[in-house]
Amino acid sequence: RPIIAPITANHTVVQIDRASIGIGDEAVLVGEQGGKTMDAEEVASRAGVSVYRFLIGLSPLVPRVYLGGA
Repeated sequence: RPIIAPITANHTVVQIDRASIGIGDEAVLVGEQGGKTMDAEEVASRAGVSVYRFLIGLSPLVPRVYLGGA
């Protein structure tokens, strides 16, 4: 979904169609879902910030799952 407001430490605002989303639906900010992938670089670009700024700005309350890497 299109990001319609800047990403902040605690939230971001995206445009949704009420018919396509419901309470309890999963929202993936960075990662893969439904055969589509969104990486940190793309999210940062869409938000108009650097990848570094995006990653350090994520709230500590956001769950993290590490799947390997260096």
